[in-house]
Formats: sequence, structure tokens, C-alpha cells
Amino acid sequence: MKVVFFLLGLAHVMILFASATALAIFIVKRVATGIFRALTAKPETPKPAAPRERLYTGPLTGPATVRLPQHFRN
Repeated sequence: MKVVFFLLGLAHVMILFASATALAIFIVKRVATGIFRALTAKPETPKPAAPRERLYTGPLTGPATVRLPQHFRN
């Protein structure tokens, strides 16, 4: 019976080490990929600004930007 419990405990420890190793590999891969992308990224060209929308204020909600359909705009 002691052998069975020993083997169960050993299997549990092996699973813990395997999951810790997998997590470490995952983290190292994500960090390395992020660093590689940061070092090799090309600067983005600025996009033109979108047309400004009307700013409405209400007594309950305060200022809010409302996007009106085209036929309601002046």
C-alpha cells in the first residue's frame, strides 16, 4: 500500500513540474515574441483625423458625443 501512495505522490509531483515547465516556456515565448516585435516594428504613419462630431450636453448625462445619421447633419 505504501508503494501505491508513493507512486501517486510521485505522479502528482511530476504533473506539477510538467505544468510549471509548460507555463515557463509559454511566458518566455510570449516575452521573446513581444521583444522581437518591438525591435522590428516599423513606425506607423499617422492617419488623418476623422471629422469632428457634434457635442451635446444633457442635464442628466453631461457632455456626450452623438454620431448623427447623414440626413440629420447640416
